[in-house]
Amino acid sequence: MKAKLCFFDDYYVAARPKTVRRTFAPQKLGEFHDAAALLQLYTSFFYDPSVNRFRLYYEAPIPGKGTEVRRLFLAEAAQVSDFLSGNVIISAVCGLDEEHGIHGCSVIRNPEAPDANHRYLLLGNAYADDRDKRYFMRAFSADGIAFSEMAPVYPAGQDYKDTYNSVCYNPYRHEYFATTRVATMDRRIAYIRSRDGVHWTDPELLLHPLSTANIGTQHYALGVSHLNGIFYGLLWRFLTDLDQPDFTDMGGFMENDLLYSYDGHCFISTDCAPVCKRPPEPEYGCKQLWLMNMEEAGDRYILCGGASRIAHGSSYAENDKFATTVFYDIRRDGFCALEGTGKDSVVYTKPIYFEGGEIALNCDASQGSVSVALIAANGNGIDGFGFDDCIAFSGKDCVNGKLSFRSASLDSLVGKRLRFAIRLENARLYSITFEGRPFIHRDPQYSFNDPRPMKIN
Repeated sequence: MKAKLCFFDDYYVAARPKTVRRTFAPQKLGEFHDAAALLQLYTSFFYDPSVNRFRLYYEAPIPGKGTEVRRLFLAEAAQVSDFLSGNVIISAVCGLDEEHGIHGCSVIRNPEAPDANHRYLLLGNAYADDRDKRYFMRAFSADGIAFSEMAPVYPAGQDYKDTYNSVCYNPYRHEYFATTRVATMDRRIAYIRSRDGVHWTDPELLLHPLSTANIGTQHYALGVSHLNGIFYGLLWRFLTDLDQPDFTDMGGFMENDLLYSYDGHCFISTDCAPVCKRPPEPEYGCKQLWLMNMEEAGDRYILCGGASRIAHGSSYAENDKFATTVFYDIRRDGFCALEGTGKDSVVYTKPIYFEGGEIALNCDASQGSVSVALIAANGNGIDGFGFDDCIAFSGKDCVNGKLSFRSASLDSLVGKRLRFAIRLENARLYSITFEGRPFIHRDPQYSFNDPRPMKIN
């Protein structure tokens, strides 16, 4: 089973002398503007291999109905840079409630869907002037443009989720899951699950603001993306007005924290807070920056979301353009790295059960070198797999560097319990990808996303 180790924490690290952990922030690429839409709000962004284009779904308010009642649009482009230059194809998504509008929707494409008409799943809110008639709904599509089978997930008026509802597919558990707020005005994150996209579980609490956080800190939404074996979560940290004892006006600023998960259920906080700093006034995002999606584009990760010039809850004119869609980027898994600070900087992992195949390093050795030794679980060396046997990475920056040894084949280690030892000489290590499972105790785990022991004969 393909697995990846990132280094946001040391849970799978045994020791790392003379190293430091460094974090890095994505850089802004630019903005996407739809001239026909004054506001572009919640987004869904991904590469769609069925059309060989990137797809950006975004909400725009229906004229004359304020900013809460919206329609869903789709912009498509061959390259991310085309969104920034306006070289896109825009179409209106159809099949939804065009009279009353939608709110807080997200769209995903699931290549594993057994029904071709359910290849695309939309999850969000169906709006109505009467709050008791609003409902949380789902819809399906074969092409991502024309949706049908729009129906409530729960009875109308029971659980309207007045926020962004992020839907993701978990390929390990073969189920959809969505992160959302439990109910209107409840600033905690819950998640719901479904095997078919039709029948969903009741909400389960996922995230609660930490007791160490400022009293006004609330969670607004959590956008989740699954990339290369890691679930990345972009948590909207909502900083409300401390002068309001009960926070009834919900005025405040918005920033993002980065979370990660191996299983799509247990999300772990990182030191990457905020993920991107809010820019200075009057740039978009100076008051609110809500990133929602991450997608791979070559050796980079693209972050997409919204940015506002005014604080949440502020008054505005309906024809004011105070929010737009923004794009940021960072190297693949480039949020965090272990960096060597001297000649004897080494990272030792905890044991893994090696299942064969390639081992790849995401590392930067442009100013130094990275070499690897594969050692037994008890720390003893393995002939042919020492530091001197490794073909080191030197003078280059690579996100998928294949590990090899001069005279030994990785095939001889299949079924072995071993550790990685990585020597970093003025270099950074971002992640390791390999075929294997954790083997911390007596038996290997099913996977990094399933801690149950798996017996090996």
